[in-house]
Amino acid sequence: MSEQQRLNALIKANVVRTKRKDAKFALGIGETSWREALDDPDLQTFTLMELLCLQQGWGKVRADVCLKECGLRGVGDRPVSELTAPQREWLADYVGMRTALPKRIRYSLRTGVLDDLVAGLVEEGGNDE
Repeated sequence: MSEQQRLNALIKANVVRTKRKDAKFALGIGETSWREALDDPDLQTFTLMELLCLQQGWGKVRADVCLKECGLRGVGDRPVSELTAPQREWLADYVGMRTALPKRIRYSLRTGVLDDLVAGLVEEGGNDE
């Protein structure tokens, strides 16, 4: 391999790493939807587990639960590129649903204090009348 070929390979690898880093960041902050992420060519080599764990507040346990509920149990170590179209849809819908709710409501659903939140909203609305 010539020096020029080596230099071109390094430049190409750096461009790929930068694209992957930007795609991971956009997904992590919610700038990119899960549907877009599953179709992004820069993220096709990620395993499902890696991709799910990029989501803020998601770890291995939550990712395992997600895969189980989407009927994808045991495939967390496979690359995203191996997903079928229906599997992509199920995963995008599930993750989109789980992350679309505001953090306060997700916490309330998880801890069972949603009734307290609703009661607080009703009281606030009742004071205006």
